[in-house]
Amino acid sequence: MPLTAFIFSNYMKTSKFYFIAVFTLMGILAFSGCKASYPKSSVTESIQDLIKKEYDINGRAKLTGDTLYLDVSLEGLVSPEQKVVTDILKKIQGASLVITRVSLSSDAKIKFMILVASEPTFNLHLRIIQKLDDVKAFLYQKISKADYEDRLVLEIEKNDDVDGILNNGPFPYRTDEIDVESARQELLNDDKVSVLLIQKTCRTKEAVGSLDESQLVAAFNEVLDMPDLYKLVDQDALQFDPNRSALLKKIIERLNGPPEPADVRTVNRAILFKIYPHTLAKTHTNATEENREIGMKEFVGRLIVSQVNMITRSNPFLAVTLGNVQLRYIDFTEDELTIGVSNGISKTVTPFFEVMISSQSLKISKKYAGWGPKKIRLMGNDNQSILMDVTPAAPVKLK
Repeated sequence: MPLTAFIFSNYMKTSKFYFIAVFTLMGILAFSGCKASYPKSSVTESIQDLIKKEYDINGRAKLTGDTLYLDVSLEGLVSPEQKVVTDILKKIQGASLVITRVSLSSDAKIKFMILVASEPTFNLHLRIIQKLDDVKAFLYQKISKADYEDRLVLEIEKNDDVDGILNNGPFPYRTDEIDVESARQELLNDDKVSVLLIQKTCRTKEAVGSLDESQLVAAFNEVLDMPDLYKLVDQDALQFDPNRSALLKKIIERLNGPPEPADVRTVNRAILFKIYPHTLAKTHTNATEENREIGMKEFVGRLIVSQVNMITRSNPFLAVTLGNVQLRYIDFTEDELTIGVSNGISKTVTPFFEVMISSQSLKISKKYAGWGPKKIRLMGNDNQSILMDVTPAAPVKLK
């Protein structure tokens, strides 16, 4: 089943709920001209309150320029049970409706909405990017449902542990990186590190529920600088994948002995993240890219990449032929879009990517006149080698 069909059939295309949601949003649009229901000053708090009240979801909303973010953490997105996944996708759909509803009824100048749903245990992230004008065009029936879905950016990625380590390794923890509620639960485990952290904070398990951010940050940073922290950890339970990077290999090797002084925090961050994935989930900022403002060029670039990935995911035979390679957005400067690949590709399959990239670029450029790239560069998975340059001036066909 195509990725779009899989997602939307579970939480957006369920006919009864879908049409109720559509007509509700149309009503909001019709009456939103009088007074903003959600003023800019409280738009993020309103979203957080609504998703908690209506869907029992804890999340963090942030408005950066004209880009509105909503980050939610949902366990169960990775599950062999279809019902579990379906239930989680319904929650994601609910969160998506909330952020759309608030955006349509706010006086904030919002152009883009980005919902990031994360599965903290596996560090998996689903990112949905929408342009608010596309939502309005669909609700006013200026574009079809199929056209609207083709304008959604859907990105699924699994960040390696090394991403967060490289970004944050040498630095102490900040208060905004510690999830207090998760810490109160995860510290109740009987592992030696949790026992140590409790001793450094409240001293007893019974007092864990009263811990605040400052106490937790102080304790985690004290442990972060312990060169012998590795002695308290069951190394087999960490389950590091040594094939992910040279740095991670070095970290694993050093777990057999004390890390070098310069690497103490890097090694300990890796260890602590494995033990407390929910408490420290915010330390891995790659998925949200620090909630920065995006522009039209980035949106179009990400949409091109997203649509090509949809094609490969929807056709299992093509996916196997291409080695399950996924494209990823790198940058869109001047008139050149730069794209990377998840892993190496052979010369025999590059023509497939050239056709897909060219056709999707032309298709999307017609939807957003004047914003399409004049040149697209596909980089290797090392971000150094150039695999090919595509000029989407005319359709490319397989030879």
